[in-house]
Amino acid sequence: MSTRTLDTSPPLTANGYDYHWLSGDLLQPKLSGFVLDFPVTSDLDIKLLSHEGEEILYVLEGRIEFQIGEERFVLDQGDSVHLFGDRPHMGRNAGVGPARLLMVVTPSDVVEHTSQA
Repeated sequence: MSTRTLDTSPPLTANGYDYHWLSGDLLQPKLSGFVLDFPVTSDLDIKLLSHEGEEILYVLEGRIEFQIGEERFVLDQGDSVHLFGDRPHMGRNAGVGPARLLMVVTPSDVVEHTSQA
């Protein structure tokens, strides 16, 4: 068993949001977990990305406008989405306050776990 808390995980930055790695140090993990913090923005453009594996997203706070392919929809606190990573996708803060979500991805190495300062 391996544990990690959000407070001891340094924030990383990518694609317009900060994220915190939640996963522990298991040997050969199958998945990784992250908390993503989306800043308030007036930018309506969403830069899509794709990768192997799957994602499950759960909105912890705020509103996230999420896009998968050409489809855009708004996720509120408590909403979730499960998708295949090879479909172009991304989200942005759609509210006037903080927006935060939990992301779990497979395989475990889809998202880089080192700081990009």
